[in-house]
Amino acid sequence: MTDIVIRRCTLRVVRHGGWSWGADRSAVLERATQALPRLIAARLAQLLEAGDGEIDTVLRLRVPLRAAQWRSEAGIADAIAVAIKAEALPEGILHRAAMPPAIDATTASPIEVAASSHPQTGTEAEQHAAAETPLALLLRWRAQGDLPRRLRAFSLRALDLWLEAALDDAPVHPVEAAQPVSFNLALAERVYAGVAAIAEPATARAVTRLILVLEAIVRQGRPPDAVSLLARIDAILPGAAPVGDLRDPAQQLGRDSGRDKASAAVPGADDTRTAVTPLRGRARPIGIPDSEIALASVLPFLVLGALARIGWMEMAAAAIRALALPDDGAVFAAALALKAMPGHGRLGTAELQRTAAAFAGLRNLPSPNAFRDWCRDSDGGLSPLAGFIAAEMANGHDSQQPLLICRLAGASWLLLDGDGRMPVAWEGDSAAILQRLAGFGPSVILVSAAAAEPALLRGLMAARRGFVTAAPPGRGENWRRLPGAAPRWARSGDMPLPRLMTAARLLPELEATAEALTSTLFAAGPATRSLSATPEGEALERIAALTAATGLGLLAWTLWRKRETVDPLLALQRLGDLDGTARVSADAFEIRPAIGRRYLDLREHRLLGDVRSVPWLAGRTIRFIGP
Repeated sequence: MTDIVIRRCTLRVVRHGGWSWGADRSAVLERATQALPRLIAARLAQLLEAGDGEIDTVLRLRVPLRAAQWRSEAGIADAIAVAIKAEALPEGILHRAAMPPAIDATTASPIEVAASSHPQTGTEAEQHAAAETPLALLLRWRAQGDLPRRLRAFSLRALDLWLEAALDDAPVHPVEAAQPVSFNLALAERVYAGVAAIAEPATARAVTRLILVLEAIVRQGRPPDAVSLLARIDAILPGAAPVGDLRDPAQQLGRDSGRDKASAAVPGADDTRTAVTPLRGRARPIGIPDSEIALASVLPFLVLGALARIGWMEMAAAAIRALALPDDGAVFAAALALKAMPGHGRLGTAELQRTAAAFAGLRNLPSPNAFRDWCRDSDGGLSPLAGFIAAEMANGHDSQQPLLICRLAGASWLLLDGDGRMPVAWEGDSAAILQRLAGFGPSVILVSAAAAEPALLRGLMAARRGFVTAAPPGRGENWRRLPGAAPRWARSGDMPLPRLMTAARLLPELEATAEALTSTLFAAGPATRSLSATPEGEALERIAALTAATGLGLLAWTLWRKRETVDPLLALQRLGDLDGTARVSADAFEIRPAIGRRYLDLREHRLLGDVRSVPWLAGRTIRFIGP
């Protein structure tokens, strides 16, 4: 049977006048939720039966239901089936995956089967940890035909770390049973050609190298002599010299990372230094006391729950595991918590720091030195998290909504989605912003005057993007002046004039949102103010702020989008002072928010679900509990 992977699906049920929901309106939603995935998968299997591929634009399906159909599961299923059958696949959006042929199920190694399902033994935390390794995530993307697209967002350091982690986690075949894995030039060139179309040459070589190593692991597990395997792969890689210099995995792996150190600092009580062996999968004891802790705000935990709903926790767990730093990401978690709370005047510094430390599983907040050390050791390793956010925003983006590119203070660039006013990417140069845009459909691009530099505009024109900007055209640039009070210039591409004008009217509003995000979330926090002085610290600031803004935006979108225009700061303003308590148990981190209207609203919108296997809490589950 064809495997259908739907990365994001939103079901909205609307009742018009003339009939009621019935005795239990939640049952109506459950019937539709149960019927929809199976029927969509069946229809997509028919549309894609010619071969593997990917639909990279948003498909919308409207299913009208009569009251008689609404009352039963069979009636809902029949109505959905009729609507899906009539839905045609738009032309030009099916892309073949540039991947090696999938291994037949009869010859696949046990590691591929193990990665596709959770183990059935061990504690709940152990089961989830086993499914959140870099190797398991890589194999999942491979099965989905999504591996090159996901890996192109990785830095070279991250690609190296994930390759090492994959070799670490793969089972080793006995020497007597191991046979050389043959990679011919045609296979390497085919994989490289598919990756080079979407990535820079150096990244394309590193991505191809990781894909071919993954193929070797799938076919026979990790060979005893990984160095020999990498040498054979490097010998047939197209282009320049081999990427990286990986040592034998049987020895101590890695360079300039946590696993190179015989001991490392784990921030804890009084910021003392504790010797910890940097091994993956150990249970780091959290440093907070086994007693009830007063939280100035439960918003960081709500943000984490919103991110978990889109799969961010799995990516974070894998990225932290690949870094193999002894704190299991606690320092990053503290930075994330500081960005996710209203720390500019609404909370005292001591209360904010206590809550951020509790979120990270620490007794005290890490010192500025601990932040700087962590930034240095993790440099480049968090790029998969930024790539994941950009990919998920692209997957759910409405192409009728514009995107804004603006330039922040200094050399930073922000890409903002007009739908939900959520940031997509925060990068150090315009070239990286253009790379993030490649995953989006044909939306109008709004460019602020400060961001309208020649390199960016040339990149947009080369990509045949329709854009609107307040900056006037230069010599030889054939742009159109849009009618209106404020001067707006546009390059239409294939965009009709009314669509450009509609998007242009949103430019001042989106610029104001970007400015507010800059001054609130993207400004240095009280405990991380010195980080932006170094490139590594600036990278941590970016990913922490981007992650917090995404979680806040998801909360606002879920709670209030039906009645008003939302943005991430709306959740910060309305939920930032929702206090509560936290208590640590053997397998859970229990959060009790203050009971009131906001708590009931969060529960009604199902935003108080469990967040499983949090790496910086030693694999514990964050569980929201009521009165």
